Amino acid sequence: MNGFGLGKSTSRDSNLIKFSSLWNSFISSTNKVTDIYQENLTLVNYIPQLNQAELDSVFVSSGWVTLLNLDVDLSYFYDDSKQDLLVIHYSDQNASNQYESVTVTNNIQQYDYLLNLYIKNYSSVENINTNEIIKNFNAINGQWLLRLISDKQRQRGNQHVFREKLSIISAYKELLGILSHQDIFWVPIALEEVLRVSGMVGLSKTEGLFSAKNLGHSGSTSDDLLMMGVEFTGEVLKLHFLPVEVKIGINDSSVRIKAKAQIENTYNLLMQFLSDENTDVFMKKYYLNFFVSMMTSNLEKMVSSGIYTVDTIINYEEIEERLRMGNFELSNEMLDYYGKGVIFEFTKDQNARTSQRLSDANISLIKVPEIDAYNVVSYNTRKVIHDISSGLFDFDSDFLLSNKKVKNEINYHPIDTDTINTNSRVADSEVISQDEAYDHIDNFSKSEEYSFPLTENLDYSDSKLIEEQNYLDTESKQNDAVVIDEIKNNEAQIKKLSEKRLLIGKVLNSNFNINWEYGHRGLANRHMLITGKSGQGKTYFIQTLLHEFSKKMLNVLIVDYTDGFLPNQLDTKLLQSLGDRIRHKIIYQDLMPLNPFKIQKIDLGGLIIEEQPLDMVERVVQIIDFVFNLGVQQRTLLTENILEGYRLNGQSYTFSHLREDLVNSEDTGKQNLYGRISTLLKRDPFSYDNNFSWKDVFNNTGEIHIFQLKGFQRQIQQVMIEFMMWDLFQYATKSGTEDTPLPIVLDEIQNLNFSANSPAVKILREGRKFGLSGIFATQSLDSMKGTDSEAIYNAAQQVHFLPPDSQVKNLAKSMTSSAVDAREVESQLKTLHKGEAIINGPVLNNYGQLSPPQRNVVKITSFEERLDRP
Repeated sequence: MNGFGLGKSTSRDSNLIKFSSLWNSFISSTNKVTDIYQENLTLVNYIPQLNQAELDSVFVSSGWVTLLNLDVDLSYFYDDSKQDLLVIHYSDQNASNQYESVTVTNNIQQYDYLLNLYIKNYSSVENINTNEIIKNFNAINGQWLLRLISDKQRQRGNQHVFREKLSIISAYKELLGILSHQDIFWVPIALEEVLRVSGMVGLSKTEGLFSAKNLGHSGSTSDDLLMMGVEFTGEVLKLHFLPVEVKIGINDSSVRIKAKAQIENTYNLLMQFLSDENTDVFMKKYYLNFFVSMMTSNLEKMVSSGIYTVDTIINYEEIEERLRMGNFELSNEMLDYYGKGVIFEFTKDQNARTSQRLSDANISLIKVPEIDAYNVVSYNTRKVIHDISSGLFDFDSDFLLSNKKVKNEINYHPIDTDTINTNSRVADSEVISQDEAYDHIDNFSKSEEYSFPLTENLDYSDSKLIEEQNYLDTESKQNDAVVIDEIKNNEAQIKKLSEKRLLIGKVLNSNFNINWEYGHRGLANRHMLITGKSGQGKTYFIQTLLHEFSKKMLNVLIVDYTDGFLPNQLDTKLLQSLGDRIRHKIIYQDLMPLNPFKIQKIDLGGLIIEEQPLDMVERVVQIIDFVFNLGVQQRTLLTENILEGYRLNGQSYTFSHLREDLVNSEDTGKQNLYGRISTLLKRDPFSYDNNFSWKDVFNNTGEIHIFQLKGFQRQIQQVMIEFMMWDLFQYATKSGTEDTPLPIVLDEIQNLNFSANSPAVKILREGRKFGLSGIFATQSLDSMKGTDSEAIYNAAQQVHFLPPDSQVKNLAKSMTSSAVDAREVESQLKTLHKGEAIINGPVLNNYGQLSPPQRNVVKITSFEERLDRP
């Protein structure tokens, strides 16, 4: 028989404590036959001092050592004098403060090797902090790691299970940052561990709260977490419960449906058994105390291993006392902030960290890149908490608990990063931000620009925090100065093309910026497709894009026949920002500076030759036919007339010559042809200027050249655009290179020719190698003309605003490969607000590489925000 100890309890007044004291005296009187009863006496264990030298020799000669029935806690093994000793596993029944067993080793290399061997398959971290991983595994579930390592040694490890377990650790670390609040500290509990411990202390696994069926588990591979929060403001101690379902992988809608059901089930069970819904007061308190016991046990493990420190928790001892005495109340306040629980998804091919309340369920959804599961697991936990709460991640600041819940300023006690354990082994690598992959740090000083992905480029070793912060501040100021100098003087050194990134907007429910990785060598092409019905923000977005081009010292050509880029239609902030770098060319006044009948040069693999007159004529006839819809005989007649006219007039041949020939002819066919194309021939819009060169338009000075076609009839405008695109394409094939971009903006492209040999299709399919960069906008995708209109989807970057209902299905299908994904995208398209768009294109991933095309719902960054950026 055993007596009872009071532990750290300072209370002596309760009936239970008085009874325990009397019981201790009674037990001590029965130890020997000669013992007599005496009040306030109890039996104690004598702990003999082990010879440290003997222990050291055992550690050296063993792979690991398991110590049984210890009367010390884990802090004994985390003492600084035992730095070479690694706790790899411990077990307890949660019924006492005593550990059944603790397994330790000083052969750290084998665990470094095995964990590195496992994680290197997934992680981008150079030097895995295995000590951090082991500490966190032990804090959540002491058996997972040994089981996984043992499986690996026997070469039958379950890779999926291992990824799941890593994701649980990383999820709870990021949640500790998201839920960080000065009045609350949070402790994670694995519901699988709840099942294990409840069975050990005699609670039924087949009925009640702790049944496997109720908790929704299927064996030992469940991902469920329960985050327990303790809030103490000096008067009332509150307990918060937040169920968490962790998913890793593709995470399609079917996975999320299951996760929603699991969260709903777990929340309802907790309320059924722990809240006032449970009319059995004794069992309600028993269940509550059980969870508190598990929470305090996990908390002590976290404190002992240095994940938490007592200094970071205000009134730690009083909180412990209140928890032991049952002096707390259950709070449902998190329901207002995060709903019934959190689905935490580590998603394949995801780069942004997003967070939101789901509209179809009272549940929160957090989505992060899959790589977080394999990287964050080895980062220092308190550093992760600090950085998330400080805005150094790209989580939406409004989703952080510190911004949702009113703070109690009296009890404010922030995590002190100076106290973080400097002995923690962590990757030594260069600090880098998301934008720093090309531009170093775009705007480190502004909180909305914090975009720190957790990658191997983030150094989470604690001893370097101040040094690294100083480095970042210095680098940021230097970069700011360089960029400002470029914008103001317009003559600073042009950045390399590979560094040019054009800001599009911010992922919805996140602070992650989506950029058009315009200069990246891995980009399939530099074409962009912009769609959406009128009034949703297409023109505004194009204007913000012009600002980005100019800022990066890239010239742009806009051919405006929609009147959307007239001086009085441009945003005043764009006009103020770019000033005289916006160049308007009024074609109605100056005419189009091209010669449609110019004989072009053809590059035959390095051999440059002039095209034949018939090649030129067929090009001219193709354009006129597309615009005026000629018949077969009219096309033939037009070809013959232009050929004959060119033979007589050579390079001086113009549409005026063609008009004169047709008007003066008595041939009925020619008269009918003139009637068909007279709109063009009566107002020849070309200047036939042979001195014009596209080199003067694209000279890397950050100028925006707007060719304004207002004043001409639509058919004449179409003719000019088609000829202009052909001329630009011919120029690019002779003078352009992949490293000299030639961006051209065309709106209302449903009016262009998209037949197989049209200039628009040539630009889309062949333009990349010549530097051509088409930015095509339309509100009528289903009205595209030509046999090769599908070429428009060749654009590597796509921006889709709210579309007409008739286009939703086709758009969704073009961006997905499965019916399930298509339905999800359809829903996203239908619910877009003005200024929001689905961006479908490559994203610079967390370690500086271009990802495959990804879909992100993005809020277009306004001019006000852009002008605040360097």
